[in-house]
Order: sequence, then structure tokens, then C-alpha cells
Amino acid sequence: DAHFIYTSKNCHAPACQRSCLQRFLIHRCECGDTRYPPHHSPNCPVDDAEKRDCLNKAIENAMREMDKTIDCNCPQPCR
Repeated sequence: DAHFIYTSKNCHAPACQRSCLQRFLIHRCECGDTRYPPHHSPNCPVDDAEKRDCLNKAIENAMREMDKTIDCNCPQPCR
């Protein structure tokens, strides 16, 4: 998948979800979260309060309504 950040992982579901969340954050805030690898975009500066607030709100929204907010199309978790 061209949008997949973790290209070397065998267990794709959690990594797919993190990649999807990072793409969503970049779309919403115009930069990524430092807790996830950058994906063709820089991470938000840690000293930028406005960007930090944007990330926090976007993550909160995504966690509350992941299926409705983000179109991830990730596989089922590994066993």
C-alpha cells in the first residue's frame, strides 16, 4: 500500500491503523504527530501550541469515531 508507513512489518493491522491516523492528522493539521513516523510531511513542531492543540483535537475525534472519521481499510489484527 502506497500509504503504508511501516513497510517492513509482518503484522499489518496495528501499523496500518497508525499509518492511517498519521495521514488523517497531516490532512487536518498540515503536519504529523511526533509519536508516529512522518509520512511525506514534516511532524508538527513540539513548541507550536496551535499545532499541538490541533493534533490533540484531531486524535480525540479520531479515537471517538474512528470508523466514521477515517477511511482506513485496514486488515483484521494479527493473531
